[in-house]
Order: sequence, then structure tokens, then C-alpha cells
Amino acid sequence: MVKKADVMTAAALLVKEHGEDAWLEASSKASDHKAAGDMATSQFWAHVADAIAAMSGQEAPGAPSYKH
Repeated sequence: MVKKADVMTAAALLVKEHGEDAWLEASSKASDHKAAGDMATSQFWAHVADAIAAMSGQEAPGAPSYKH
């Protein structure tokens, strides 16, 4: 199970490191892990991408929704 605190920590770190590209970085990680068959890690990064979009106060353009 994905812990919200872990997602928020990862989201904050990506925003600090990548700025406006943080959502793209998290989405890329989600896609890469999905392609490798690692669904648990892919889901984690998808949640991080959603958190980044929420932190910015908007949905990322063309972003798939991973919300449950």
C-alpha cells in the first residue's frame, strides 16, 4: 500500500529538484516502471505525479488520472 507521506515527500523533492518539470519526471518514472512490469513502483510514481499536479493547483495538461 502506498503511504501518503511517502508520496508527498517524493513529490516535494521532485518539485525542488526539477521545478516545473517535476510532473513530467514523475510521469516518466511511472511509465518506465510500468513498461518494465513493475506495477507497484509505477503506481507509486503515478500517485506522485497526481500529488505534484494537486500541489500546483491544477491538473497537468493531458495527464492520465491515477486516482482511486
